[in-house]
Amino acid sequence: ATFCYGFSAVIIRRFLHHVPAIFLASAQLGFASLYLVPLALFRGDFPGAGIGTNAMLSLILLGAANSGVAVIGYMWLIREVGPVRAGVVTYLMPPIGVTLGWLVLGESVGWNLLIGLAFVVAGVALVQQPPLRALARRLSFPRGAEPAPGASGD
Repeated sequence: ATFCYGFSAVIIRRFLHHVPAIFLASAQLGFASLYLVPLALFRGDFPGAGIGTNAMLSLILLGAANSGVAVIGYMWLIREVGPVRAGVVTYLMPPIGVTLGWLVLGESVGWNLLIGLAFVVAGVALVQQPPLRALARRLSFPRGAEPAPGASGD
C-alpha cells in the first residue's frame, strides 16, 4: 500500500496532470469501493440490511466530506507542488490525531510524545521550505519587480 501510494502520486503528476482533481479523486475512491465491496461480500463483512438510515447517511457523509474532500485536495496538491511535497501532508496526521485526542478525549500527552511530534513537524517544514535564495529573492522584491541581471540593486 505504501509503495502504491507513492508510485501513484508520481504517475498522477507525470501523466494525469491535465485531469481535474475532482475526477481523479472520484475515480480513485470509486475504484477502491468497487474493489472492496466484492471482498466484503465474500468474507461476510458486508452488513447489508443491518444498517439503519441514520448510519448509512452518516457513512455517506463521512465518506464524501472526509475522504472525498481530502483526496480532491491531495490530487490538487500533487499537481501544484509535486508528489514529494504533497506526500509529506500525510506526516501531519499523527500530530493532528494526538492534538485532537488531547483536546477532545482528554488523553495524556507525555514529553517524549511532544518531542516526537516536534520532529515530525520540523521534518515537514524542512521539506516544504523553498531554497533560501528563492525565499530571499521573494522577500526582497515584489513579484515582477526583480532587478535586471547585472543591476546594482540600489
